[in-house]
Amino acid sequence: MAKLSPKTLRMACLLLGGVLLLLTALMTWMFLVEPLFLFKEARGWRSVPCQILKSRMHQTMDADIGTVVSYVEVEYRYRFEGSTYASDRYDFQNTGTYFKGSASETTAQRIAKLASDTNAICFVNPKNPGEAVLERGLAWGRWFASATFPIVSLLGAACFLVAFRRMATVKAAK
Repeated sequence: MAKLSPKTLRMACLLLGGVLLLLTALMTWMFLVEPLFLFKEARGWRSVPCQILKSRMHQTMDADIGTVVSYVEVEYRYRFEGSTYASDRYDFQNTGTYFKGSASETTAQRIAKLASDTNAICFVNPKNPGEAVLERGLAWGRWFASATFPIVSLLGAACFLVAFRRMATVKAAK
């Protein structure tokens, strides 16, 4: 097996550290900053009646974590200023159709109780009426749990960058 030169090792540490820093910035935006901005902005969103088109709860066993994970599929239709729109967004931390969270079983059950063809209230962005949520609050527990991804990534980046720095110090000392 070929031995890598110290220069190659230093560049690998710098590259991996830089990539992890970029990944940390992206995850921090997606999981922490953007939901906070949306939460703050949504205080001015208008509440309108909506009709639940579909709401089903699925449970599966996640072999990786060894727990039951709940998925809720929800779709609804609403009218805003004379136009009809549809959405599948429950809140700001779940941008797709599926709601996932083994720790949030009560929330999943609450969503699943929204039976098809029932009426509910959704919150519509007046600047972009195609954007709506059923719950405009922020689930603080999930928000704090989402912080683990950027923290782990940041620690990994720090390890690679410290290794890069130490290799530079060892090289200078020789």
